[in-house]
Amino acid sequence: MEGDVRDVISIGKLVRKSDGPQEIELIMEIMMKYGVDGRENDC
Repeated sequence: MEGDVRDVISIGKLVRKSDGPQEIELIMEIMMKYGVDGRENDC
């Protein structure tokens, strides 16, 4: 898994206290696919 502090900050803004492991995993998968800039990455 590759990323930087911008990914962590962006994910932190999307995650809510009520989110469970499945919701957080889905957010992380989307972030890995599209990244901070919103363009699709070839993973």
